Amino acid sequence: MLVTMMKPFRSFSGIMDELVYAGYNEGYICYSRDYVIPRATANNEKVGSIATNLGVVYDSFDSGWVDDLKEYSYRYATDVQTKRDRHPSFYSLFGKMWWAVAKDDPTIDLKTVTFADIALLDIGIKTIKGAIDNGFLPKVHKIDDLINTYDGV
Repeated sequence: MLVTMMKPFRSFSGIMDELVYAGYNEGYICYSRDYVIPRATANNEKVGSIATNLGVVYDSFDSGWVDDLKEYSYRYATDVQTKRDRHPSFYSLFGKMWWAVAKDDPTIDLKTVTFADIALLDIGIKTIKGAIDNGFLPKVHKIDDLINTYDGV
């Protein structure tokens, strides 16, 4: 069912009446689905521990690098997908990048990787442009200005 919301409500998010609502693409898309608590499995535990560790690593990146990632996310959304498609957030693209890094080098364990490992293992993500050039992120139309480096906190 397609529902059109009139202004001032472009979209909304949260849980109401056993449904989960989420707004995407700056309120252009609003999804709803049944609220379901996932079953606990070994894979959920693994992905959860990876997500927790990558969150710690993410917090160490310099704000200039993160700003470039956000700009890349915007360009990815406009280049690769249409406005009616739900495009990934900058943080999900950060995770996508790390999964590509782990696939490229199977010795990297995403559950234990640290910010210091990036320089130590010479992982090609010093800039967003480098991550794109090394195939860890999909290509977009303009990448030459995405050159802020990470410093770590």
